[in-house]
Amino acid sequence: MDTLLQDLRYAMRSLRRSPGFFFAAVFTLALGIGATTAIFSVVNSVLLRPLPYAEPDAVVRIWNSFGGSPKAAISPAEYFDYHDRATAFSAFGVYATGQAVNLTGADVPERLHASYLSVGVFPALGIRPGLGRAFTAEEDTPSGAHVVVLSDGLWRRRFAASPSIVGQRITLNGESYEVIGVMPPEFRLPEDFGAIAPSELFLPLGIDRASIPNRGSHFLHAVARLRPGVTMALAQQSVRKVAADFVRDFPDDYPADMHFDATVVPLRQDLLGPVRPALLVLFGAVSLLLLTACANVAGLLLSRSDARRQELAVRTALGAGSGRIVRQLLVESLLLGVTGGALGLLLAYWGAHAMVLAQPGDIPRIQGVSLDLRVLLFALGTSVITGLAFGILPALRATRGNAQSMIREGGRGRSAGLASQRGQRALVVAETALTLVLLFGAGLLARSFVKLQSVDPGFRAENILTSRVTLPAREYSTPAQVTRFYGQLMQRLAALPGVTASGAVSSLPLATTLGDLNFHIQGRPEAEGDISPKADWLVVTPGYFEALGMRLVRGRAIETTDDERAPGVVVINQAMAHRYWQGENPIGQRFELGGGAGPGWVTVIGVVDDVRHGGLDSEPSAQMYLPHAQFLLWDSHRAIAGMTVALRTSGDPARLAAAVRREVHALDPNLPVSEVQTMEQVVSASIAQPRFLALLFSGFAVVALVLAAVGLYAVLAYSVSRRSREIGIRMALGAREHDVASLVIRQGLLLALVGIALGLVGNVALHGLVKSLLFGVSAMDPLTLLAVSVLLAAIALLASWLPARRAARVDPIVALRSE
Repeated sequence: MDTLLQDLRYAMRSLRRSPGFFFAAVFTLALGIGATTAIFSVVNSVLLRPLPYAEPDAVVRIWNSFGGSPKAAISPAEYFDYHDRATAFSAFGVYATGQAVNLTGADVPERLHASYLSVGVFPALGIRPGLGRAFTAEEDTPSGAHVVVLSDGLWRRRFAASPSIVGQRITLNGESYEVIGVMPPEFRLPEDFGAIAPSELFLPLGIDRASIPNRGSHFLHAVARLRPGVTMALAQQSVRKVAADFVRDFPDDYPADMHFDATVVPLRQDLLGPVRPALLVLFGAVSLLLLTACANVAGLLLSRSDARRQELAVRTALGAGSGRIVRQLLVESLLLGVTGGALGLLLAYWGAHAMVLAQPGDIPRIQGVSLDLRVLLFALGTSVITGLAFGILPALRATRGNAQSMIREGGRGRSAGLASQRGQRALVVAETALTLVLLFGAGLLARSFVKLQSVDPGFRAENILTSRVTLPAREYSTPAQVTRFYGQLMQRLAALPGVTASGAVSSLPLATTLGDLNFHIQGRPEAEGDISPKADWLVVTPGYFEALGMRLVRGRAIETTDDERAPGVVVINQAMAHRYWQGENPIGQRFELGGGAGPGWVTVIGVVDDVRHGGLDSEPSAQMYLPHAQFLLWDSHRAIAGMTVALRTSGDPARLAAAVRREVHALDPNLPVSEVQTMEQVVSASIAQPRFLALLFSGFAVVALVLAAVGLYAVLAYSVSRRSREIGIRMALGAREHDVASLVIRQGLLLALVGIALGLVGNVALHGLVKSLLFGVSAMDPLTLLAVSVLLAAIALLASWLPARRAARVDPIVALRSE
């Protein structure tokens, strides 16, 4: 220990005598370790940290599979059958997310996200309220008591974390509910982990088995807990048996060509599987950056150890063994690594905080990113390992050679040894290869993002303000009341200064998911076993197509005369027209909405352009737009109470937000207005994840490019300084400045080209990792590969030109006299 402390004190004195080298090495390592630790903190929070449920490995998801969709929700009728007949589970529950309710009372009305749960959800997840209790089976019925469980965030924000909230009553959608519990702070439903606005209220689902009209209407998410000793294979077998019974017992609902099946997936795999490839690719990229930083510092240490050859020779002559010298140099490199790691930890904290603020979309649990003990241990381990990695080669190199000959040579400018030169050049080649891999990945993601941005969404997003309004069922119990409110609201909003078009829609593009509805086309009888035609449905008010800037291809749009007294009409998109009336004129075609949805029979009056509702990277689905004044839900026969208002303006749309709230409150002071945002913000949020990956990859690639250029410059500059005598002799024998400069530039370009060649091989080996993250770009895109190769060669040429110019200015007389 005394010897180690002595080595540590000597290392600190030695590094203090070389402040330029010390700061360059520490800063380089801080960049690599800081970036790696920041990304690891995300990987730790998202992929490694256990889910906040009891025995999370026993929690599974149950999905239906039909019509080409491997993860389809289940219907209420199917829920009861799975619950009663699937024997592999100790608890089984379903829930519906994406709901919203109005919280009114003494404070300002507020629109809150809510989820409706069956009584089995909390036991299936293995979670209990932190305060109070959960629902009972009696409360999970249509006639059960009005009870609600609060999220911890809502409890603290709205009710000042008062324990007395349990037992109090609050008003939701105009009805009184008793608060019976508050969930723990870490609780989230699976869908809420990636949501910017998670559920804050949990209410009983309350489905009555006897009143279920049909086996359709798939909207429920299912979770279950495996019985002790039950494997995934047995659970899968149990669920598929129930699904097979559906097909046998209800052939009209599950025809053969529907290919109905069911699957069981571990919750962790189901939740984190989609983001796992992106995060692992990102972590691999930042690891390449760390390797580049290590190679750079190793090159600096090789140059420094070559300059310290006489010092090390004297120590050897005085009796120091090679092991002691290697240990001394490794202590210095470990000191550099730990210091760089400490500074990198600070950079990691800032970087992780910035990534959370960036809200990269669809990445579950990223809001929980923190530098916990696991991250701190990772940073420490990375610092130690990198210190050893970049220090071992220079340390071993420093012990080679004859001590007496090195002492006799002194400091008279001897040329660098071949071994030292080979080591430095190998590191430069490695840096260049790693940089090319990063540059290529960044180029692919950047091109993919640009192509994604250039996709036509089917509407014009500029100058549109959107906001969400939902009417409580108690005050607006009839369809006439609902349609009258939205009719009056549209009139008032259309009269606002600067508004050029106004409309409303049930599901806003790029911000919501759609459900499909089957229908029967007039004059096309369906044979037994056929799947009925179906399309995604939206409900709109007059003016919606104009407000969104959607192009009417043929026919007419929905007008104010298309009310409950008029015959049923519908506008379809081109995808639906092509699928069901290819080669025919769809205008005038009639079909009947399935499930008893109103208005029943509808006539196609218009065709609009396709809208990429689910995302810019998804193909448009068949969609039908139904008049709000005519459409009634198939189960409750109510009008759609929740609508998103869209206003097209002549100026900045955000300036109308206060006016929209004022007009809504003028009609009903208890109605909150939520989700106020421009359509450009909606589009931007829909591509947040690819933008996040492209920016991070590009940032890592730029840092790696700078490190590689600095490393190449340092190697060539050091080589020129050590070869000044050789260069002087060349020039004394007649070599021109151009010849000397060309010699150095060729040396640098050769190293860069070898690195580029190795990088190309690396790209071929790794192209499969980024393939799933790209849109409209090949994983081996030749244009991107050529561009980054030329860029890297140009940077290498610039890094070589500066030492070459210095070499060309060597005075042969001065160089020879110094010897």
